[in-house]
Parts: sequence; structure tokens; C-alpha cells
Amino acid sequence: MKKKISTWKILTAVFAILLVASVATNGFKSMGGLSKESAKQTANDFIQTNLVSPGVSIDIESITEKNGLYLLDVAVTAEGTTQNVESYISKDGKLFFPQALDMEAIIPTAPQQPTTAPTIVEASVDDDAVKGDANAPVTIIEFSDFQCPFCAKFYTDTLPQITEEYIDTGKVKFIYRDFPLGFHQNAQKAAEAAECAGDQDMFWEMHDMLYENQNALTVADLKQYASDLDLDATEFDECLDSGKYEDEVKDDMAEGSSYGVSGTPAFFINGQLLSGAQPFAAFQAVIEAELANL
Repeated sequence: MKKKISTWKILTAVFAILLVASVATNGFKSMGGLSKESAKQTANDFIQTNLVSPGVSIDIESITEKNGLYLLDVAVTAEGTTQNVESYISKDGKLFFPQALDMEAIIPTAPQQPTTAPTIVEASVDDDAVKGDANAPVTIIEFSDFQCPFCAKFYTDTLPQITEEYIDTGKVKFIYRDFPLGFHQNAQKAAEAAECAGDQDMFWEMHDMLYENQNALTVADLKQYASDLDLDATEFDECLDSGKYEDEVKDDMAEGSSYGVSGTPAFFINGQLLSGAQPFAAFQAVIEAELANL
């Protein structure tokens, strides 16, 4: 069993690392706009040529359009165990966006203690929206993008558990900061809309509305959501149309970049960086360690 676990971890970890490397090196050549089938073939050719290791098979099972990208359902099989990984390819074929492989979901292993102390970043909470007790001993700062599918995954799959076990119990305060990615054309205005809703003490209600309607984030949609939330329409529209919070959102992004944030979602848990739409267990481990140090 130890041999099996070790082999799976090595193979899948190598695959994940190579996927990330493919983003950094722009491994796909520029091909202009691609059809679904062409994008699928381009991704498959790249994966089979560059990413497949001995003992691993990787197959693209489906491709769909989502948020201006192509969403790929990628099946990774090692030693008879298969895990499906959601990944993305840009429509011009230039970039590949991976989703982390959750090895713990396939083969449980004992938690390992870090060999070195984590880097602590003094990330500012600024004046952004806070959920939970202001005096909670653990602070989580999220840098996020309302149009990012991985951010929506965190909102749907992980935040409810963090809220129930840690925020509602007074152990964690949660701060949301903006990091709208440039290739998400509606992300900047969506972030401004949440800030405008905050002027009427409805930031978190708008936050939830945006993630639950991620595929419809035009300015007209944002104004409709304000109406649905019974916000003062005149005040909200004036705030959004004037760009009142444009600089505030951009300042958040600049500050996040200065902390080392390069993608979304990114979290600082009492200053410790945790990147990506991680499972609840990843947050729990850091939070419990912080609470134990009180």
C-alpha cells in the first residue's frame, strides 16, 4: 500500500506541476479563435506530448464553454485510480489553466508536519467587508474575482463549512478583497457593484448574488440584482455608473500583487498564503494550528 500511495502522489504531483508550468511558459501556440473540437485536440496533443508520465493516462472526456474559456473535463488515471480534473484552455489556444488534483480525496494519508516554518505576510484588511466577529483570533483575507470559476467553487463548496464551524462560532473573521483578472471582462464592474451595495449595508448579499449568477454579470445584470435585493436603485446606479469604487478595486488588486497573489482565489490565514479553491480540510488544518497557538 505504501508503494501505491507513493507512486500515485509522485505521478499526480508531477502532472499538476507540469500543468502549472504550461501556463507560465505559454505552451500552446497562438492559433486565433478555436472551435471546441480544435481546442480539445490542441489540449490533448499538448498533454500527450508534454505531460503524460509512465504509469499515467490522461484523457479529455468533454469540453464546454464557460466564462469566455473552454472548460475541459480531464480524467487522470494512475495504477487503476482515476480522478477527474476541471481545467481550462483559452479560446485562442495560448493558455492552459489547471485545477489542483485532490489526492487526499482518492487515497487518505496521515497529515505531515511542515519541515519549514510558513512565510507570514502582513496582509492588510484595508477597509473591506468583514464577515464574523471583529475580535476573532484568526483572520482570513480572500483575494477574489466574481467571474472566476474557481472562486465560485470555493464559495459553493468550502465557504459554507468555514462559516458554520469557524465564522459563526467567533473563531474566524473573513475579509473579502478584490482581484479582478484582466481576461474576465465583467469582473471589475462586478467588484464595484458589491462595493456599491456595501454603501447600503448589503455587500455580502450582493457578494452571494454575484457568485450564484456568475454567468450573467453585465452592468444591466448588476443593476437588476440591486433591484432584486431591494437596494435604492438611484443610489446604486449612480455609484456604479460614476465608477466611485473603480480605484478602490484596482488598489486591492495592486496590494494583492505586492503580497504575491497572481491568481484567484488566494487566501491569507493569519498571514499564511493558501492558493486556489482548496478543500475545507486545507483551511481547517491551518486554522486549527493557529488556534492551538493561542
